[in-house]
Amino acid sequence: MIFSIVNQKGGVGKTTLSIHLADGLFKRGRKVALIDADAQNSSLLWSAARTGENLFPVMNMAKDTLYKEIQSLSGAFDDIVIDGPPRVASILKAAIAAADVVIVPVKPSSVDVWAATDVVQLIQEVQNIKEGLRATFVINERRPNTRLARDVEEALKQLGLEVTATSIHSRSAYAVSIGAGQTVFDIEPNGKAAAEMSRLIDELTHAPKRKA
Repeated sequence: MIFSIVNQKGGVGKTTLSIHLADGLFKRGRKVALIDADAQNSSLLWSAARTGENLFPVMNMAKDTLYKEIQSLSGAFDDIVIDGPPRVASILKAAIAAADVVIVPVKPSSVDVWAATDVVQLIQEVQNIKEGLRATFVINERRPNTRLARDVEEALKQLGLEVTATSIHSRSAYAVSIGAGQTVFDIEPNGKAAAEMSRLIDELTHAPKRKA
């Protein structure tokens, strides 16, 4: 399965989510590749910071030919995770077109909701020609039991994509693990961050139930 984590707005947690999705799938016994399609090379920098053996390949592919090159790789891996670029529309659209599942992380703010409309439009353009393409929002850095988070979730649903039941909360474990070239599955395998990320991976890897 090919997952693309995209948003034209920077600073929403694309790289953190991409790395954790790839590592979580790998730890479930999947053969995984992580594709860095962002010119900032954040996923590659994380990979370079890892100590010990690199458990899955991280490749640079920040170019317009992303769609074709991903297709040539797909037979060699069970799952491919694409850390998408901000603002570069041609590469962004290629990352969306390559995917089976598109994931749009957003922070719980009105600004993030407003900024999401452009990427939703791109996704819907691709959905018109690619039957079965699934797309979903993931709320990132959510603070529990706040009215803002609930309001943002309702606003996102109005944009036409599903919203995952699992949100990623604001936890220091994510920043600490990424900075060390690791993930929360490494530093706190039994912690709350690892548990919620596992639940999110369960959602993303299973087809949503159809409404009656």
